[in-house]
Amino acid sequence: MKLMKTFAYFWSTSDAMCMLQTFLVVVYGVYLASKEIITLGTLFIFISYIGMLLWPIRQLGRILSDMGKSFVAIGRINEILQQPLEDLDSGVKPNIEGNISFNNLSFAYKDGKDVLKDVTFSIKREKLLQ
Repeated sequence: MKLMKTFAYFWSTSDAMCMLQTFLVVVYGVYLASKEIITLGTLFIFISYIGMLLWPIRQLGRILSDMGKSFVAIGRINEILQQPLEDLDSGVKPNIEGNISFNNLSFAYKDGKDVLKDVTFSIKREKLLQ
């Protein structure tokens, strides 16, 4: 949550500064165009240049923030991958010689939600060997 709040403050401030800069360029450019110091075409070119300069810098900020989040995610994934593997071959292996039957099987979590209720089924021995 702290990271999201920080990003919210950063991006809202960044957007406000970009929009304020564009607004000031437009207002001052209109003033200069009304005094015939610059032409209307020059004003439009300058406004488009401001956009061409501001948006890539803002995108670079977004890329850097995404890279920071990805480094955190990579660290978490690496932590999981560095855990020792379970030994699946050791342990008790039951010798199954007959059919497996479940009669009136029920299961619920601690909050009381039933997952299984009165389930009955059987598995024949020849299906176990396949």
